[in-house]
Amino acid sequence: MVKNSPVKKVMVSLPTFKIESTHNLEEYLPSLGLKIAFDTQRADFSDINGTVPLYIGKVLQKAMISVNEKGVEAAAATAVMILASSTAEIPPAFRADHPFAFFLVKSKKEVLFSSTFLGGE
Repeated sequence: MVKNSPVKKVMVSLPTFKIESTHNLEEYLPSLGLKIAFDTQRADFSDINGTVPLYIGKVLQKAMISVNEKGVEAAAATAVMILASSTAEIPPAFRADHPFAFFLVKSKKEVLFSSTFLGGE
């Protein structure tokens, strides 16, 4: 759907917002094949210190995105909205005064961050 969509300039009006989330990945990683690393008896990280048995006890993932009049900040990625000062054709407007999904992309093939905005606090 998005792959074949034409690129079109749009004047976007967004509310300012900040979304933070923290996820405990311990319940997901073993099902993806990372089981032994969490096992206190079988984990082998001996190359790290050579003596004390080590294992993975906790894996947390934290994400943050902040959108305000200065731009977008997401984790270590920053994007800035640049407006033209010429008298070019005025693009159509999109007012985000309702729930919406958004994506911060680096290129056509790389999504850095995605989330949904459901409304103010």
